[in-house]
Amino acid sequence: MHVFKKSSLAAAFGVIFLAGTSFGAEYQITDPQLLAELELQPTPGYELTLGQAIAEAEARNLAIQAAKLEIDRADARLAQAWGLVMPMLSAGLNAIHADKADVVDFGESMAAGLGPILESVGIELPPMEPNPTVVRRQDTVTGQITAALSVINVKNWFTISAARKGLDVTRLSIESVRQQLLVGVAQAYYMALMSKNLVDMQITQVKSAAHHLDFATKRYESGAGLKIEVARAQTDLADARQQLLSARLAFDSARDALGVLTGNAGLPMPVATDELPMPVGSDDELVSWAHKHRLDLAVGEASILLAKRQYNAAWAGFLPTFDMAWQGSYQFTEPSALGAQDRARWNLVFNLNIPIFQYFTIGALKEAKVSTRIAQLKLEDQKQNIGAEVRQARRDHQTALASAELAGQQVLLAREVMELAQTAYEAGAGSSLEVTDARRTVAAAEVNLMARQLQVQISRLVLHRALGTEIKELIPN
Repeated sequence: MHVFKKSSLAAAFGVIFLAGTSFGAEYQITDPQLLAELELQPTPGYELTLGQAIAEAEARNLAIQAAKLEIDRADARLAQAWGLVMPMLSAGLNAIHADKADVVDFGESMAAGLGPILESVGIELPPMEPNPTVVRRQDTVTGQITAALSVINVKNWFTISAARKGLDVTRLSIESVRQQLLVGVAQAYYMALMSKNLVDMQITQVKSAAHHLDFATKRYESGAGLKIEVARAQTDLADARQQLLSARLAFDSARDALGVLTGNAGLPMPVATDELPMPVGSDDELVSWAHKHRLDLAVGEASILLAKRQYNAAWAGFLPTFDMAWQGSYQFTEPSALGAQDRARWNLVFNLNIPIFQYFTIGALKEAKVSTRIAQLKLEDQKQNIGAEVRQARRDHQTALASAELAGQQVLLAREVMELAQTAYEAGAGSSLEVTDARRTVAAAEVNLMARQLQVQISRLVLHRALGTEIKELIPN
């Protein structure tokens, strides 16, 4: 069974300050410039816990907000699909201006047409009064209203079903993106926290180097030391001060990155917090957990259903459709003399469409069938890779834990060597070069320990990600 074991992140990052920070902890620095450098406070910023960082990123991160808008887009596509089966109502206005009206004089036409015929048989038509009749007026204005309804169209309903499943796929995909971004926020938080501790460590190194320079100077002034020892100690102190400056700049950069991810202006100040709980269980149990909680598997399964519904929609393109429409019109201008004189008219139209041959539909059917198979193969590939991914993430985390433990031991050993070198140097039995080398070894070991501790947190995040765990639920606000 997949359970979690918690431990303190403050304790994890605090290992490097055990066993006495350095041999120069009690040394009192008198150089005003150096004191100012050591007492320099970090750029002001609000305190931020890991839980708060996750919550603020979810609420304000622009990438997450943009991803969530994809759900609205998919919902809009579903609304468009519903429009295929919803009644459609439209209105229009037609205005026609002809070059002239069409007028016919039936009396004159009859006289011209029948007169010669009747005269040939001795019949004379009486005189006829002109009677012009308007067949088409010069200006005509007509309004129309049309209501249409798709009564039977199986393809439309399959299209709606596919759009609904497409919305589910989008939601699952966005949720997966959201969790990945929150993992990135946690990584940035751990990086900022490590950078903060790195500044404290470099301050300790500067104090240690200052102490070493002070002792080397006093030995030289008393005639017991060499000028080269003073020069070597001065170089060592300058290097420590440069490392401190670089650490402070790196800390601000890490805070800046964290502020961008959380969507807040300024430089947040990370505070110590509990580390993520450690997943406990056998490899098979963890893999089984991942199969139940991985969102990419849920996306894959939903994608298969989507492809199948799209296949059904393509297949339904071969089925007959039946539509109905009502059309009403009203003529605002005077009707022509010929035809009905009522201005309002309506028609009821029925349309039965029977597809006989549509090569485009055949191609769409083939594409949908291939898409279904592709989605199935991708899901199978994901399921096969999950076991290896979870096991590798667990091995990486175990390796990071072991490396951090060894790095902690190296720090303690390096500090012991430095204390011995310093004691021997102060007693006149050692050289300043040995002290300088020992100090640099301690600094390198402490930086390495911090990097290893950071890797522990990152590898644990990766393991949780491989298991499909919701990161936000593991971190208290």
